[in-house]
Amino acid sequence: MIKIEALFTRTYPIDKLKEAINFCQENNLKLTVINRISDFPINTIPHKQFLKLLKCFDYYLDLKGLTTSDVLSRSGLEALRAGCKVLVDTGEIITDFKMTSPDDYVKLYFELFESSK
Repeated sequence: MIKIEALFTRTYPIDKLKEAINFCQENNLKLTVINRISDFPINTIPHKQFLKLLKCFDYYLDLKGLTTSDVLSRSGLEALRAGCKVLVDTGEIITDFKMTSPDDYVKLYFELFESSK
């Protein structure tokens, strides 16, 4: 069986390392962790290097205690752009995400403006 790889960035405020490990065990994924919590040695990488690193993984585990199919972190969005499947806190695996465009914001602004008259 081919083992594919997942990347998880361990951050505050909610540490979801156990969930990341469980997901990888259940799905036969090799897990790589970027640790940004001080109970273990902290490892960080420059942003440009992170973008290149994402391309080496099949999954990005966007587990931060608030992600859904409608709400991704910045790193989750970058992972999608790099071709990763993204696991969110609700257990869904996201492969596509519609970004809010500037035109969407302009339309919303005018709707709010008109409704306030």
